Amino acid sequence: MYSNKDCGSLVDHWAELQPERLALVDGASRWTYGDLRKGIRNCREFLSGQGVGKGDAVVTVLRNGAEFLAVFFAALQTGCSVVPCDTAVDASLLRARAQVCQAGLAIVGSEAEVDLAVRAGLRCPVAVADFASDGFADIAKPGIGGDSRAEGGAMPDDAFLVAFTSGSTAAPKGACLKAESLFMCAENLARRLGLTSQDVVLVPLPWSHMFGLVAGMLATLLAGAVIVSMRKHDPKEAIRLIESEGVTVHHGVPTMFFKELSALKAWEGPVDLSSLRTGIAAGSFVSCMLVERAEREMGMRMASAYGSTEVVSVSMNRPSDPLKVRQETSGRVFEGVEVRVVDIDGTPLPTGSIGELCVRGPGVMTGYLKAPEETAKVMSPDGWFSTGDLVSIDEEGFLRVLGRKKDLIIRGGNNVAPSALECLYLGHPDIEDVVVMGYPDEVFGEKIVCFVVPRQGSVLEAEEVRAYARGRVPKFSIPDDVVFKARLPRLPSGKTDKRLLKREFMKERGLEQDD
Repeated sequence: MYSNKDCGSLVDHWAELQPERLALVDGASRWTYGDLRKGIRNCREFLSGQGVGKGDAVVTVLRNGAEFLAVFFAALQTGCSVVPCDTAVDASLLRARAQVCQAGLAIVGSEAEVDLAVRAGLRCPVAVADFASDGFADIAKPGIGGDSRAEGGAMPDDAFLVAFTSGSTAAPKGACLKAESLFMCAENLARRLGLTSQDVVLVPLPWSHMFGLVAGMLATLLAGAVIVSMRKHDPKEAIRLIESEGVTVHHGVPTMFFKELSALKAWEGPVDLSSLRTGIAAGSFVSCMLVERAEREMGMRMASAYGSTEVVSVSMNRPSDPLKVRQETSGRVFEGVEVRVVDIDGTPLPTGSIGELCVRGPGVMTGYLKAPEETAKVMSPDGWFSTGDLVSIDEEGFLRVLGRKKDLIIRGGNNVAPSALECLYLGHPDIEDVVVMGYPDEVFGEKIVCFVVPRQGSVLEAEEVRAYARGRVPKFSIPDDVVFKARLPRLPSGKTDKRLLKREFMKERGLEQDD
């Protein structure tokens, strides 16, 4: 495991020890650690040639791959900040992000993204990352988004990366993160997973989001292992890659794993997944059934983890933990991370109590970019971040996430945690996916709506779904409404777009919503 405090020299370290060792599989392209070192050097020279340095921000619109990795480490070595955007970002959002960080340069991955940058009206130059299959001769070329650099030099000294929140439940905000924080979190994850240089890690998650970046890219590189990158998740292709590349570790959001389990069920012919040993499921609620099925049907001892854009990584199971622990908890808090559970007034609660989780330590952002009022709402002067998540921590230190504080449904004075109902329904043999949320009601204060995606070929009735909950949950927790969907809307991070889902539901019912 790489342990040098110089984060920017990580790839150089492995390139010195094992230059010909495979580092990255990206479709038909295969890159060694020596290749990646060369690409990072070329990118660093390009950034310096553009006059990009300390205090400047580089906005990227790049898919997973060698280009993203090279820009990330070249920025580290150059001292500039990185603002990674998913390739699904729209022009208005890209423009807003570039403006708030006063971007000095934008780097995109294709002519399509150049067009996006033009539509966004970026003031800074735009460069296209152009890695040829036989080398890194020309990482980029001056683009056509602008003739002169923006003001530049406007980033806080401690902001290496600005990660925008997913926007699943609120408007996106840019969390400022230190480089050393990202690497400390990645090292915690790698050690708890037991990663070594012999591992092959499948990463179908976008590196523009914290889960894919820290658990997928950085933790794998820290171990000197191999990244098998997917630019877009496809369940059949994921299974093929596990078999053909000898994948040992597989990360993903729960929906990805459920799709792979369904694909395996319909698979024709033999398939060998015996290389697979573990992986992390995170990004949204991880059901007990998923952990059990992944172990039984895929042979992997799945671990779940807890973190967010603002705190990166807080806790995780070990693959060696008993099945019940991995099913019911998000593991123990990482060493060096401070946590406390508080009531509505911010008073710390005793062990085992349910309350809001507050976090301090490695991985916690320094604040939202140029949003001091928003920062003050969630961070105390002494560094405690209020996550907005309801949790409990037992006597053994295992953390259980019960849902978002703002998502808690109060129906007729009774508290209903959406995650409990979602866990129940994911155990239904004919339900593929589910989301539960509350909506306003004059009589009860709130009622419960359950959005259900039936398994392919299954036919369900709303009353059948409601009846499944009877006797399994309190009467007040039984959904008032059941809405069937062919699929749930997803954000680029893989999370369910709950804001869109609720907005559509409220509009259909003629109800007003505070967005």
